[in-house]
Amino acid sequence: MKTVAFSSLGALALMLAACGEPATDTDSDTVAMADGAEATSSIVELVGANENLSNLATSVRVTGLEETLSGEGPFTVFAPTNAAFEDLPQGKMKKLATDDLDDLARILTYHTVAGEVRTPDLGTAVGAAGEEGYSFETVNGGTLTATVVDGEFVLTDANGNSARVIEKNVDASNGVVHIIDGVLVP
Repeated sequence: MKTVAFSSLGALALMLAACGEPATDTDSDTVAMADGAEATSSIVELVGANENLSNLATSVRVTGLEETLSGEGPFTVFAPTNAAFEDLPQGKMKKLATDDLDDLARILTYHTVAGEVRTPDLGTAVGAAGEEGYSFETVNGGTLTATVVDGEFVLTDANGNSARVIEKNVDASNGVVHIIDGVLVP
């Protein structure tokens, strides 16, 4: 897998026109942010205002990551929907939220990238990386790989699990949120 630093994406800007950006998912899986959620809201406020991200909001709160994700940033968060958390093996989420807060925090920070990663830049990086996909580091030190499949961004974790980006570039005052349909595990 090729790794391209986001700081070098400016040099690759011309490739964006050639590779384009995946089409926006407009089917029923798309999760819209709550009305009134503006770019003046922090990532934590955006997530908390969306009823379809309540499991993520609760997880951020119980792990003590609220202060960090409300901080200056910028951060990029790949936010799993409630349905994504519900797809975890039965009892896994409850066990994480009650007994394994360190593991839950590790999973949440695996969904977070330092800096602002918007899909045009990600599309450029994926185009430059080729079929192998673009690998990038998360704040917990793990690696995610981004590819484009059937016109959609797909993130793959170190275990081969994948999640589609179903809503992209939701602006926050301290970064950007991309909503995904799966939970990625380091």
